[in-house]
Amino acid sequence: TSTLRQGYRRPMPDLARRLAVARGDERADLVVRGGRVFSVFTREWLETDVAVVDGYVAGLGDYEGSETLDAGGRFVVPGFVDAHMHLESSKLLVDEFARLVLPLGTTTVVVDPHEIANVLGTDGVHWLLDVCGGLPLDVYFMASSCVPASRFESPRRPLSPGDLEGLLRRRRVIGLAEMMNFPGVVSGDPHELAKLALPGAQHVDGHAPGVTGRTLNAYASAGIRSDHEAFTLEEGRERLRAGMWLLIREASAAKNLQALIPLAREYGPERIAFCTDDREPEHIAEDGHINTMVRDAVAAGIAPEDALVMSTLNPATWHGLAHLGAVAPGYQADLLLLPDLENFVPETVLKRGLPVGEIERVEVPDWVKHTVRVRHVAARDFAIPWNGGKARVIGVIPNQIVTESLV
Repeated sequence: TSTLRQGYRRPMPDLARRLAVARGDERADLVVRGGRVFSVFTREWLETDVAVVDGYVAGLGDYEGSETLDAGGRFVVPGFVDAHMHLESSKLLVDEFARLVLPLGTTTVVVDPHEIANVLGTDGVHWLLDVCGGLPLDVYFMASSCVPASRFESPRRPLSPGDLEGLLRRRRVIGLAEMMNFPGVVSGDPHELAKLALPGAQHVDGHAPGVTGRTLNAYASAGIRSDHEAFTLEEGRERLRAGMWLLIREASAAKNLQALIPLAREYGPERIAFCTDDREPEHIAEDGHINTMVRDAVAAGIAPEDALVMSTLNPATWHGLAHLGAVAPGYQADLLLLPDLENFVPETVLKRGLPVGEIERVEVPDWVKHTVRVRHVAARDFAIPWNGGKARVIGVIPNQIVTESLV
């Protein structure tokens, strides 16, 4: 077995060559040999080899390759896909975020850059799109639909439908990000409906905490087909019954996996996908990323095969990323070699058929850097005028980001 080349390249797919390898007429670049390969389509473990050429899987079966990788005793599964997250929540530049999550098996993320958009407008989003293009981590974008999210925020400037239309034309911008102004959508606000009517906005993520009944019907009727904000079993069930994708979130503050995962036992994994939304860097470093959601789902009684489908094929399917989420002919060769089906910490991560080498540092221009302006803050700034008696306060709900209004 030869040593795999280290480093990262973005190969130009040659379909004729891939077909020749699939037929067995040419050697593959790499054959992953001797592992148990997971079929996300049939939920079987196949005793077969994987032939890779130009970063794609050419075929499963008996193949010869210029290089081989011994996967004996390992479980070969697709790379994990995060269905919804915010890069800003990781508090890392995207290159450092890639260094953190790729070894944990996350090979693709779908991001909503609304905090960058709040601070830097569309210029910031276009810059982030540009710098993500050269990373081994696949980063897909949803155009931030609610900048500002409410009238209490002060963005650089509100994103207009024209701004969103410009973003939606960019390659790797695949739809409209979470529609946080769900009251506006439900009430038929013309400004919100104009966003939903934009070219490229047929694919749209939802954000509807606590929305049920006729209100949810109206929200789903607008063509919004996912939600990551459900935090009760009944909310999750209602979304599935409304034809929405249930994106189960396990963030640092909002932890919804344990509450919602019984739905995967009840209905199967169809139309359910995993996402991290907002994970702190120390949370990822200490506990993991999407791989921990797979681990915890299995610990909660979900079959490993179902947990793997919810973390690979399903998020790719929801977002229309038809080349991702499977170890099968014609799919991108994002492969994980797992030593077990309990911890889900990959022993080897292949991105487009190659190990991930050094990731180039992102250069940050000055106009992106100097954006935080904070005046001097003293203890008196946190004092709340109060002379006793009743007061309206915010009630914290443990492990959730929704709150209660208490007196």
